[in-house]
Amino acid sequence: MADMRWLADPSERSVRQALAAAAPALARARIEIATDLDTSNPEWASSTAVVDGAFVVKFAWSEQAATRVHREARLLEAIPQVADVPVPRLAGTSDDPVAFVTRLVRGRPLGFQDVRLAGRESRRLMAEQLGSFLARLHEPRVLDAAQAVAPLVPPRPQGRTDEIRTRLGSFLDPTRMRRVEDWCDWVDAVLGRSGPRPVLVHGDLHGYNQVWHPGRWALKLVADFEVAGPSDPEYDFRYFPSQDVTLEFVSAIRDAYGALSGRTIEMDRVLAWHIRTALGDALWRSEAGIPLPDGGTPATYVDDIASKLEPCGRV
Repeated sequence: MADMRWLADPSERSVRQALAAAAPALARARIEIATDLDTSNPEWASSTAVVDGAFVVKFAWSEQAATRVHREARLLEAIPQVADVPVPRLAGTSDDPVAFVTRLVRGRPLGFQDVRLAGRESRRLMAEQLGSFLARLHEPRVLDAAQAVAPLVPPRPQGRTDEIRTRLGSFLDPTRMRRVEDWCDWVDAVLGRSGPRPVLVHGDLHGYNQVWHPGRWALKLVADFEVAGPSDPEYDFRYFPSQDVTLEFVSAIRDAYGALSGRTIEMDRVLAWHIRTALGDALWRSEAGIPLPDGGTPATYVDDIASKLEPCGRV
């Protein structure tokens, strides 16, 4: 890590330097760099570019981001050695500057409407494959292998309950905000209890970090292990409740996971992580003036959570 360096900026010239260091044979290949990169926050100064229509190069232009990209490369090298999971396959790496290249896997993400509009058989296939992926990723030997190659940091969701309590009220009516405050108390109590033994969690398993076969529901790849680290298994379930109008989908994933792993996923912990994730997302996006996904608002986020908690008697 002492010799680790990062790019000066995300320009094509800089990205080609990273590509030449990580995969010299691709140095002159055609590259497609995103045009809407946010360069204002060094914490998240990393991105990817498609190379020659067949590879992906990931690079960073700040120390904070380079540390995560460097760790991700080490994890992508270690995980396939101990677990059969669909993660990006390395085609080259570099520490100077920090970058890595993987083969491009084409497909489609798992959107909100994909789950909500899918038939019973398609939903079953989605749940079984997500449960299988997590059961294999969460095996103790995977965490052991990861800790042997990289210093790991526990991931954290988008917002803390104290931030949600004090700032989300600017975007909600008093009735909804009182409900949010009650939820925050419940979340603190649930996550304050002793949790299960940590596993290696992906840490950011939303639908747009998943690549599915476009013609049938087959999980081809799970990408972006930049924030992967040790946490309780329920952390990796935190996005699933928002993908369905009920808790049926997350329950099906939990059942598939339990059948393969022998571990029990505590739904209260899943929902506690979900509340912090959803409301934290609503908070930072609203404060930054960034639209919420699918035309959502802080109020609709609150209503969606309530529709899942109330039928099962939680809060």
